[in-house]
Amino acid sequence: MAEDLTDHTINHRYRLDEIVGRGGMGVVYRASDLLRGGQKVALKLLHPERSRPAARERLQTEFNALSRLRHPNLVGVFDLGVDQETGRWFLTMEFVEGPTLAAWTLREPAALLDLAVALLRALDFIHARGFIHADVKPDNILLDGAEARPRIADFGLAGMLGAPGTLRGTLPYTAPEVLKGEPPGRSSDFYGLGATLYEAVAGRSPFEAERPEDIIAAHLARPPEFPEEMVRRLPAGFALVLRRLLAKKPAERPASGAEVIGAINDLAGTAYPVETRTEESSQLFHAPLVGRDTELQQIDASLVALARDRRGGRLLLTGPEGIGKSRVVDEMRVRGQMQGLTVLVGRCRQEDDDPHAAAAEVMRDLLALVGRPLPPVLAPLLSETPEDTDRPADRIVLLEAAAESVREAAGVLPLVVAFEDLHLAGPDLVDLIGYVSRALQDTPVLLLLTARLDDPPPHLSRLIEDITQETGTIHLQLAPLRGDDARELVASL
Repeated sequence: MAEDLTDHTINHRYRLDEIVGRGGMGVVYRASDLLRGGQKVALKLLHPERSRPAARERLQTEFNALSRLRHPNLVGVFDLGVDQETGRWFLTMEFVEGPTLAAWTLREPAALLDLAVALLRALDFIHARGFIHADVKPDNILLDGAEARPRIADFGLAGMLGAPGTLRGTLPYTAPEVLKGEPPGRSSDFYGLGATLYEAVAGRSPFEAERPEDIIAAHLARPPEFPEEMVRRLPAGFALVLRRLLAKKPAERPASGAEVIGAINDLAGTAYPVETRTEESSQLFHAPLVGRDTELQQIDASLVALARDRRGGRLLLTGPEGIGKSRVVDEMRVRGQMQGLTVLVGRCRQEDDDPHAAAAEVMRDLLALVGRPLPPVLAPLLSETPEDTDRPADRIVLLEAAAESVREAAGVLPLVVAFEDLHLAGPDLVDLIGYVSRALQDTPVLLLLTARLDDPPPHLSRLIEDITQETGTIHLQLAPLRGDDARELVASL
């Protein structure tokens, strides 16, 4: 009987509500994130026998790609983790309410143009980030909501542009050069899109046969057929677009989605922009991380030491406003989760009335993830009533309880705990972080603190001085990007 873990809860956080898909690697569930008020997510859980290096690396590849790709026509990713009970890896993503493109039928030409343009923009976005999808097909395109917005999913075969590749993809949509053993690239993604759009119109893939070798032969040598009845249903000139996308030679295909959108506008008399405002915002707020190789090497070394040797440490990340501290923290979160680590982030905010808000954010998640109830002594930390801890004796008890809770959790799973923007934190929070840092020496906890130090308040200066004197502390000071790095960043936008 096929496995069904419905109603099982993973890591005290994700309740599996319903199976929504099965595949060779694992099962996809609709799940509820109990730490986020029951938010619906899609959770991909590897089969027990698949939680081995090859399948795990494919899941990590998908997480690595989607963590760096935020776009309205891509499915967003949340977390990568390991079920603490079974050791099975899982990935959580946006849950898309809707069918796949395989269930789509052409009702009017304008709908086909809208679909094609949205997917072309998404592929341009992926390629501009240095990635390829390598498995564009109808089953990997979800139609979201009543408006059926296309969302590309399943980046398990994704790779970096120009990287050596093996044969990958799904046969009816695989480009000829990939079938010959060449690495997939931009043009092979466009070929897959051409085959996908052809099927959306014709109800079948462009090259069908009973034997795989016959499908391969057709990809390599046979031109796709365009019956007159099919062409009549297409928008003006769209058959020419499909022919270009399905060209046998990569050099004969479009170089970009923008080029195809321009051709659609010329042929069909439309005026689709290359990007929408939402897509422009995605480009700005999710730009690639450049010029931080030295800092990332230090962060990687600290993450590996925690994951492999259960050796914690302290990282200070400082620099002026707008230098990219939050972007580095986000990158650390991705890299930590790819190592199988639990990463918790507390953010200090100017508008926080609660002096412990960032610590409370971390502590709630921490206790929930290890299935521990809230110790009564910590109630003031989470109650937004700082007056409850005014007495020195009570304050010390609270600090020690917080440190002990983190220490106990780290005995269950190695932790990365980050506090962002400590220049916005008041003395109470800074005092708490300093106490916990001292108490957690020689425990499997990696503590990352970020701050601006251009005009630090006295309590932050004392914390920085104390932390830098602790054994194993690494201070990373972000400097402005050099000319070449700045130009690379601007070119990517």
